Amino acid sequence: MQEALLALHAKRHTWREDAPVTPWIYAIVRYKAIDARRRRGVPQQDIDDLADVLADETAGEIMAARDLGQLLGGIDNRSADIVRSLGVTGDSAGDVGAKHGMSEGAVRVAYHRALARLRKLAVGHEA
Repeated sequence: MQEALLALHAKRHTWREDAPVTPWIYAIVRYKAIDARRRRGVPQQDIDDLADVLADETAGEIMAARDLGQLLGGIDNRSADIVRSLGVTGDSAGDVGAKHGMSEGAVRVAYHRALARLRKLAVGHEA
């Protein structure tokens, strides 16, 4: 435990403030636990035996939601709301149009234009 805390302290400069802290902490603690097991001579366990225990289906969803939130912050509020309504919650174009005072066709056009802007923002973030 003490070694893990010291490692977190020593590596705190590697954490990015725009990234979630939990995966960063888990990675450091995991490696410290592996090192401790090796020092004690605990035999390695086959990872295939733990596949159902280790699988974390929500980690990808959390990261995707965070990334989408950051990207939606880069476009105007109406476009972001249209993307959330159509793409995330699955509302109909008619319902979204009624909410924003737009026709269904105008909502679809605004949606596709917003997706194009999000694509450009995403490519800019990768570079």
